[in-house]
Amino acid sequence: MARALRTDDLYLLEQVTACDLHPDGVRVAYVVTGADRDADAYRNRIWLHDGHTSRPLTQGGNEFGPSFSPDGRWLAYASDQSGSSEVYLRRFDGSGGALRVSSLGGASKTGIARARS
Repeated sequence: MARALRTDDLYLLEQVTACDLHPDGVRVAYVVTGADRDADAYRNRIWLHDGHTSRPLTQGGNEFGPSFSPDGRWLAYASDQSGSSEVYLRRFDGSGGALRVSSLGGASKTGIARARS
């Protein structure tokens, strides 16, 4: 028999809140949002799906807004890991780390990935 929903169960719930399809039409970057009990806040992490498996791409902060470059080599996204919301780029193939490309509280990632392709 199923048990009743408890308040603590809310910390187990996650949802996909945004995504961007890779130019190859198979892979996708998406944001998973869930509650962080210790921070008493919601947290967003970007995950990558290659058509078969999913893996987390980010773990450093509250990330959102993934956007692939037209050639698919770069992924731009926003993160608050520096203390304010900034724009980051990283190679989609996983080589290298994240490169912060804004310093004044970047709010939009549109155009940045396109300029790097």
